[in-house]
Amino acid sequence: MVENLFDCTFNDDCFSKVWGNAVVLFDQGNTQLDTFAHELGHSFSLPHTFASSSLTRHSFYQGYTDNLMDYSYLLDRTGKESGGTNPYKHHMWSLFKWQWDLLRKDRSIR
Repeated sequence: MVENLFDCTFNDDCFSKVWGNAVVLFDQGNTQLDTFAHELGHSFSLPHTFASSSLTRHSFYQGYTDNLMDYSYLLDRTGKESGGTNPYKHHMWSLFKWQWDLLRKDRSIR
């Protein structure tokens, strides 16, 4: 059990266990429906497609998939923004099977 809720980071498995079912959206920067759906995905225990954690079965380069849990901007191989845009921007609605499996295992969803 985590002693302090704020000890969890976005890449920790404890984040989804402790902070699950919570979404914080601010008026600025979160006006797109795809951003709202992406943040809800985190609430349902879905990590980014480019994250490396025990929840992910595969890890992709950031900004190159049509997956809901990817980002719309590209990073280069060194991890810096390349200035490019994901070719699927505003059409990133898919989920991988392993993500659906995570959703099905989330007992907080009724």
